[in-house]
Amino acid sequence: MPLNKWNISATVQPNSKISPIGDPIRAWTWANASSDVTAATSHHVISSVPTPSATPNAGHELWFWLHLANWPIALGANTTTLLHLWSLAIEEQYYLLWPLFVYVAGPRRLPWLCAAVILTALHLRVQFSVNPFGPWFLYALTPFRMDALAAGSLAAALVRLPAIRPRLAHARLLAALALAGLAVLTAILTTTNPRTFGAPPMATIGYTALAVVSAALVLYAFLFTGSNRQLSRALRAPALQSLGRYSYAMYLFHVAAYALCGLAIR
Repeated sequence: MPLNKWNISATVQPNSKISPIGDPIRAWTWANASSDVTAATSHHVISSVPTPSATPNAGHELWFWLHLANWPIALGANTTTLLHLWSLAIEEQYYLLWPLFVYVAGPRRLPWLCAAVILTALHLRVQFSVNPFGPWFLYALTPFRMDALAAGSLAAALVRLPAIRPRLAHARLLAALALAGLAVLTAILTTTNPRTFGAPPMATIGYTALAVVSAALVLYAFLFTGSNRQLSRALRAPALQSLGRYSYAMYLFHVAAYALCGLAIR
């Protein structure tokens, strides 16, 4: 997700005079207050939503048309054949809403807004780590996955600040961020069941660590484009470029391909 967030945060031209967020202290305060309000509101809204039908894909067509398919999936709907489209729904929600936030925040305050969103998403996952809906609840519901969206947006915002970009162009800083995230993920995967993707601690700090690692890698690819560094050369490998060219189609059709392969093996 971070790469797509990079693109949209970079292209919208914001107005820096309109923003409720002006410094790190206000961003931290806003994040804590908004996450508490969001948690309380979410408790009320989610408790009033009826449990989705157990029939595969029955009655859920409208959710897909509205780019909200991740919501019934997160709440327990059995949409087996289209389950993987939950992330596409979150992408579309982001494309529709985030430009307004970019415009309102302005270039200097946008990084603090992104940081506040990351903290809010992490706080919400901790708040809802115990829930009646199962692992897909924290894995696929939009408010809980905002940190991945905001991490890519934060990277795009920072490289466009003249005072900040030179400080980012240090491989050691990006390596430290990536290694910190990888250390957290390694600790989680070696001490818990790797298959419990929707359960703590992976579903709390683990998702944020994954977002940090991804954002650091995207920043590195951007800042060191064309360099002779070993990682830069690896990222320019023809195989990776070809994979990137067809990755979206692979994402859309991999479930069908998997099913066809299963039938062929049988």
